[in-house]
Amino acid sequence: MAPKETEYEPLTTASVDESEGTDEHVLRPYATRTAKQRWGRAAWVVCVLALVLSNAAWIGVYRHQKDHPHDFDPILGSNTLSVMSEYVFSSPYVEGNLTEMNQRWRDMFPRGGGAVKVDPQWAVDHQLQPTQGYAKDGKAIYVVAMYHQLHCLTVIRTSLYQSHNGRDQIDDWGHVTHCLDTLRQAIQCLADPTLGGVGVRHQCRDFEALLAWTVEHAYTDNVDEMGL
Repeated sequence: MAPKETEYEPLTTASVDESEGTDEHVLRPYATRTAKQRWGRAAWVVCVLALVLSNAAWIGVYRHQKDHPHDFDPILGSNTLSVMSEYVFSSPYVEGNLTEMNQRWRDMFPRGGGAVKVDPQWAVDHQLQPTQGYAKDGKAIYVVAMYHQLHCLTVIRTSLYQSHNGRDQIDDWGHVTHCLDTLRQAIQCLADPTLGGVGVRHQCRDFEALLAWTVEHAYTDNVDEMGL
């Protein structure tokens, strides 16, 4: 016996229970499901973007560390900015007896004036520029940048005092302007972002630690020869 055919009846408003409203009620479940699907897709996209951005950030950090090996200072270690120092308007370096002030400025320099000698292989391992020469024991000679900068500051200081007192300059003008630009470069290199003026504490490198390292590795061959 042939199966009974089912007659297709179009869905009409009348076929919906009157208590449930019109076509709008029929379509509401579909709209709700569609909204949930949209939010689900949006959440998935956000998660993917967050994963991509986090990976990009970590890759950026890795590349920065790879491309900037000197972020770890071979002398002061990884915690290079470890000392807090208060900025003062004046100090014993510019006030008081001139003889005493001059001695304070001299005492900032270790024997050898900031020149050091290191093992040539150590210099290669830390990607230093070619040495300025070799000591008697074969070690490579360098000058610690801070002491070159302090030297330049003393040159300018001396020039100012000589000019102030009407005395002849012992350094030629080219040396003075070279030192002025050296300090300009050093200040811009440091780019201290501290906000405020007198009394504000600045984050600094450890001067005493660098002094101790310089003394330990001091190059003094020329000084020894002069008997100083």
